[in-house]
Amino acid sequence: MTPHRPDVVKKVLQSALALPASERSDFLADACASDHALRAEVEALLQTHVEGGAVPDHSPSAPASLIGTNVGSYRVLEMLGAGGMGEVYVALDTRLGRRVALKFLSAQFTSDRERVRRFRQEAEVASGLNHPNILTIHEFGEHHGVQFIASELVEGETLRSRLGRGPMDLSEIVRVASEVASALRTAHAAGVIHRDIKPENVMLRPDGYVKVLDFGLAKLSEASTPPGDGATLLRTAAGVVMGTTHYMSPEQLRGEIVDQRTDQWSLGVVLYEMLSSRRPFEGSTGSDVIAAILGKEPLPPQAPEELRRITAKLLRRKREERYPTTGDLCADLASFQKKNEAEPAPPSGKLRLAGLAAGVVIAVASILMLNRDRAPVRTPGLHSEIRSVAVLPFENVSGEARNQYLSEGMAEELIDSLGRIPDLKVVSRTSSFAIERASNDIGAVGTRLGVGAVIDGSVRRSGNRLTVGARLVSTADAGEIWRDTYEGELTEIFRIQSEIVSAVADALNMRLDGQQKRSRQTQDLQAYELYLKGRQSAYRWTRDGINNAVAYFRGAIDRDPTFAAAWAGLGDTYAVMDHRAGLTTLKP
Repeated sequence: MTPHRPDVVKKVLQSALALPASERSDFLADACASDHALRAEVEALLQTHVEGGAVPDHSPSAPASLIGTNVGSYRVLEMLGAGGMGEVYVALDTRLGRRVALKFLSAQFTSDRERVRRFRQEAEVASGLNHPNILTIHEFGEHHGVQFIASELVEGETLRSRLGRGPMDLSEIVRVASEVASALRTAHAAGVIHRDIKPENVMLRPDGYVKVLDFGLAKLSEASTPPGDGATLLRTAAGVVMGTTHYMSPEQLRGEIVDQRTDQWSLGVVLYEMLSSRRPFEGSTGSDVIAAILGKEPLPPQAPEELRRITAKLLRRKREERYPTTGDLCADLASFQKKNEAEPAPPSGKLRLAGLAAGVVIAVASILMLNRDRAPVRTPGLHSEIRSVAVLPFENVSGEARNQYLSEGMAEELIDSLGRIPDLKVVSRTSSFAIERASNDIGAVGTRLGVGAVIDGSVRRSGNRLTVGARLVSTADAGEIWRDTYEGELTEIFRIQSEIVSAVADALNMRLDGQQKRSRQTQDLQAYELYLKGRQSAYRWTRDGINNAVAYFRGAIDRDPTFAAAWAGLGDTYAVMDHRAGLTTLKP
């Protein structure tokens, strides 16, 4: 080990501990790169932390249990939660008789002067911002050597929690975005950049107020730096990347100087997620997400044209193409909000696109308001010449890998059902699933697969609720022919699949009869889930995958002996096993 190695291990370890456990693997892959020895050391220390509850350290620490104890004038009542840098408790301010939140810096960080500085910085910065949408800070203190912040206690739920309950109304989306933008406008006017705007840092109170939390990563903008006062400013060393990857701007990822347009980008990501129920930049690893942010233009969100324009402006990779000031953003949002409130609300209260009243002029399609309580986009009458489609694997936006089988299964079922239309050529699963899902050039994907149109979409599962988004895109001009969002219980998955197939056929002016509409269904939902998991396992083409597929298909058949698709899957799997028995092409 080189002399500086202990410092390196400690820094990487502390950074990993500041993250949720689910994000540590991606972080270590990026932070350690090809240094496998470093990663092994850090992972060993992390394991010690998990098993023993602490990392060997001689820093002061808070009592094992604060509940019921007095911290200064505060009596701790209950634990509220834990974040990247510390734990939060509900406490009673005995002087004023009010409930407050106490945030304690994690014990493993108290020996790190930079961490303590940032924690104190959060209190000093936030306490200087007087705005109804910014968390109010009451006091910064210390208890048994551990730093804490006393702040107002915000009742309600985080925006992340709200997004997990399903799509938001358009009016709710605009209100949240407007209030966050208003809070940032005040902070920016004071020279403060938040640098970590994300759904977890936005609280929604029951009375409708929005509160922006956690200025722990805040930094005074360079423009507000008084000459010669560098020692006391809220600075970050050049090249240090701080924030949450999915919501970080290109300039943050490059370790460049940030300004108010950096927060605009993060708000743009949040706005996109509220509109689309998915983040604009995704990837299987942190490196993939970074690559997407630095090199990809996101698909336009499903929203009225003016709101799409605002979102696109916030997500310009070149910061000079975003809003000059956050005040300009607030003005645009207020203008749209006023216009939207003046129009009749959709009967379902769901997000929908505004229909265009103008008639069709030569080769120009109107966007029509169709379907009972949703607002699909369709361009009728212009695509009857399309006779071939490809279905790309749907994106799993549930945030849990265990739901991947639903996303893949949705696409597979569409391939099977659409393939029964006599006049329509549907590309096989093998070919369409081989296309990189990160590709955003639908025209190029369609050309490569030799089809006139491409179908892609996303599946979000929250408990037993499903939200499925799908669209049909023309290869010729990459224009959307049709798009819609479907919601329902997991038990309604067959209905959702059927409606998507019918909508695609309708958009292409093709007729479905009863035989073509019928899919490989069973009335037993658990049998169907086992079947989808069997298909997913079989396509891994590994020995374990094949064996697991057999088990899943048998489980489906046990539940429903009449489930023909499960029998077919089992037969296909046995055929693969016979064909590949003893062959080295089957991976171990």
